[in-house]
Amino acid sequence: MKFTVQASAPWIVASESAGTVNAAEEKVVLRVDWSKVPAGQDGADGTVTVSSGEGGPMNFDLRALRLPITRVDTHGFVESDGYVAMEAADTSERTADDATHWEELPGYGETRSAMTVFPVTAESNTESKAALAYTLYLYDSGEFEMQATLAPTLNFVPGRGLRFAVSVDDGPRTVVDELEHNAQKDWEQAVSDGVRRVTIPLTVAKPGYHTLKIWAVDPGVVIERIVVSHGALRPSYMGPPESLHFPG
Repeated sequence: MKFTVQASAPWIVASESAGTVNAAEEKVVLRVDWSKVPAGQDGADGTVTVSSGEGGPMNFDLRALRLPITRVDTHGFVESDGYVAMEAADTSERTADDATHWEELPGYGETRSAMTVFPVTAESNTESKAALAYTLYLYDSGEFEMQATLAPTLNFVPGRGLRFAVSVDDGPRTVVDELEHNAQKDWEQAVSDGVRRVTIPLTVAKPGYHTLKIWAVDPGVVIERIVVSHGALRPSYMGPPESLHFPG
């Protein structure tokens, strides 16, 4: 069976423009010629059309975004496909105070490790200086959503939940209680998943570099993963794979 491959934009380069399928399949590799992708936050859209003598043509929509950063000069986590996914231990910076600090638990949880507040006997403090900082490069702006994946736990301290705080750049802290929704159904879901998931809305004023901070409030919080997304995530068990990131 003969086929043809046509690209609607010059930045889409196919390894073959035509050929014949002699076996069960024939592989055609597409690549992006970045020198021909317009620079800017709007990106470029294109279509690849595969046609043959059997049936109608098949169209595949593509989008390329040429960021004003490179592997050489960037640092932190880089947004891709509308999200940034981070293992909790992959921080850009960690701060502490005389009362509390964050400590890594290697091998703990559903992925690589987790971060928790020490000492476990510390007093709750909504003004703590103990923070996990993450540098993000976001090419979107507006309303984002942060999903924190935490170790499952019961409300073991009478009179309060289990809290941490979140801030973006120099903005105010938002105190989050991972046990705010703690009905029997919520606990059953946490046991089934092996984790608790908490969703927090975030507002990002403009594209570019930003700093996300997770602040200690109550000891006993154990954070495994963090995902910041602009729009809906694809369905998955533990969220998308960790995003491309660079030290610094």
